[in-house]
Amino acid sequence: HASPATMNGVTIVSLFFVCACAQTVYPIKQGWYQGRYTHYYDFGSSGMFLDAASGRPVPSPFYVLVTGFDASGNPQKVNGQHNLTPYNLGDNNYCDLRQIIYLTVPANYVANSIQDAELAVSMYGSTAKNATGLANCPTVEDGSTLDNGNKTILAWYMNTTVEYFDFGAATENLMTIETFPTVSGQYPIVDSIPGQNGYSPFVQIATVVITDERYKSNTYRSFSDVKGAGVTVTQTQNVNNYPIVRTDDDPPASSNACTIANSIIATVLMAIAAK
Repeated sequence: HASPATMNGVTIVSLFFVCACAQTVYPIKQGWYQGRYTHYYDFGSSGMFLDAASGRPVPSPFYVLVTGFDASGNPQKVNGQHNLTPYNLGDNNYCDLRQIIYLTVPANYVANSIQDAELAVSMYGSTAKNATGLANCPTVEDGSTLDNGNKTILAWYMNTTVEYFDFGAATENLMTIETFPTVSGQYPIVDSIPGQNGYSPFVQIATVVITDERYKSNTYRSFSDVKGAGVTVTQTQNVNNYPIVRTDDDPPASSNACTIANSIIATVLMAIAAK
C-alpha cells in the first residue's frame, strides 16, 4: 500500500510491498497397506464436490483445445495452450475430479488466445467430445510444489491463470481409510493401492477409537489387524483427496519376529479387555 508523507513541502509517497509469494510445499505422508508403508499426498476435502445421494465426487469439466484427432483417435492438442476450467477452488461446483472435454478449434488458432472456459464453449461447444475416463487434478495455491520438486501446471480460469497438479486417471468411486484420532503417531491404514481393484485417491474417512493406554502406535498396520482387535470403527461422510504415489515392496525392517510377536500380544490383550 502507499503511505503519503511530507518533507520540505513536498509530498512523498512511500511504497510498502507485502510479499504474497509464500509457497505451499506438499509433503508426502505415510500410511499402512497390509503391513507395508504406503505414501500419499493430502489435498484435504476443499476440492470435493459430492453428489448428495451417493456421496461420491461429481467431476467438474476441464476443457482441452485440440485441432482434431489422428487416425487412431488421439487428440492433437494445441501446443502451449493451457486447459480451461469454469470453476475454481472455492466455487460450489468445483471438484478435483475432472472430466476432460476436447473442443476442436481451427488449425490457425493461436495458443492461449482463449483464456475463458465459457467463451471456449460458446465458440466451439458443438465440437465437444468427452475423453475416456476421469482425472485427478487438484487446484492449489500459486507457486505450490510437491516435496519431490514437481511443479504445478497452468490452467485458465476466467482469463486468469490457476495452478494444479495432475495425478492421472481416477474414478468417482470412494475407498475407506482408517484413521486413529485418539492415538498420536499412528499412521492411517488403507486396503487398496494403485493398480488394484477398489483403489481410489478419494477416501472416505473411518475413525478407529482406541482407549486402551497400552496400545503402541502403529501396532495396527492393516484392516485385518483392526478387525481382529474388535475395536470400534465408525464410518464418516468426510471425503478427502489422498492420491497414493508409491508403496514399499516389503514390510519395514523393524517388522522382525519380536516386533510382530509384540503386536500380536498387544492385540490379543486389548481384544480381551474389550470383552
